[in-house]
Amino acid sequence: MTVRIAKQSNVAALFRSRLGAVSTETYLRNEELVNIVGSLIETHAASEVATLQERIMLEEALRPVEELRFAITNIALDEFAGSELWTLEMAAYMHRLGVPTLVYSPRIGRVASVFGSQGFVLTDDPAVVRKFAPNVLHIHHHAETRAARRMVGPECRTINMIHGLLPLPEWPGPEMDVYLAVSLHAKAKGALLGPPTWNDIMLVPNFFDPRRFGTRKARKRSGALIHSSRATTAYVEQMRALLKRHGLAVDQIGYGSAVKERPETVLPRYRVVFAVGRSAIEAIASGCRVILWDHGIVGPAITVTNFWHALAANFSVAGSVLPFVMPDDSTIDDWLAGQLAMPDDTEALRLLVQRYLTVDAIGARMVKIYTNRSDAPSASQ
Repeated sequence: MTVRIAKQSNVAALFRSRLGAVSTETYLRNEELVNIVGSLIETHAASEVATLQERIMLEEALRPVEELRFAITNIALDEFAGSELWTLEMAAYMHRLGVPTLVYSPRIGRVASVFGSQGFVLTDDPAVVRKFAPNVLHIHHHAETRAARRMVGPECRTINMIHGLLPLPEWPGPEMDVYLAVSLHAKAKGALLGPPTWNDIMLVPNFFDPRRFGTRKARKRSGALIHSSRATTAYVEQMRALLKRHGLAVDQIGYGSAVKERPETVLPRYRVVFAVGRSAIEAIASGCRVILWDHGIVGPAITVTNFWHALAANFSVAGSVLPFVMPDDSTIDDWLAGQLAMPDDTEALRLLVQRYLTVDAIGARMVKIYTNRSDAPSASQ
């Protein structure tokens, strides 16, 4: 293992000055920066993947929720993006269980309007959080939402989840009861920046809403779709040229193109979808073949063989857990041809995510974390 930077202050300075807010491509092109995160992941990846698979396949029974008053925070509720949708869909799940539920964000926008009629409290006012008096506060982006934490008492259980490696707001907060991460690289960020250590952070994978995805009738599929908010015009055109050789026309949805509030109506039209993160999970649930793609970087086709590694990486290339080819690599055409020729595991993968990655399945695990006051969850749970 390569020795990582010893002083946490140096690591924090590097995240602030050279890691935070850069693109996945910029990050992966910098060997020094990749090494800081990658060496830590390399040490733990094999055991983490095995533990995650064992834990997820052991299905979680839903615990009683009668005493739970649940609040969750997010930096913004504006775009149809990762942590925004995680926040609102988990809130909707908790509300369906009959749990009094509140969502706080200092910036409420378009995506919140879609969920505003679902029955839980939605507010940008910290005083409303105080009046609500939650006994569990799930915190995303602690610095940007700290006003909500100031409104709860010392008896309130605090859960801090890190969703990403590169955004600056994804910074672990101080003195939390539980630390969570959705990927190995998010977990590495939390451990590098502290206060949690690697073993203090539990990996909880992303999910999808089965009420939306995978419910459409089977239809004839054709072509390819880039489902990404990080798709520049140049990289979309590169993919069009590459895939034309394989007889695949390419469309795109996401920022920089048509933002789809209901991608579940679009995905079933396509045979192949290029995506990462939640978008990849949603595409698998919709019966699409998925090849990871981020800002021009082409990752592997998702198969039954690499599924659990991909899950631990949150279906991303950023953690260097999965192989990939950069957009200017001379081998990109051959690599893409190889991924398109991979075994078609579409139906087996669809059944995997439908069984293990629904909001109900992951929600039951979250309820266990929210209600388990006897001891904090560890990575081995």
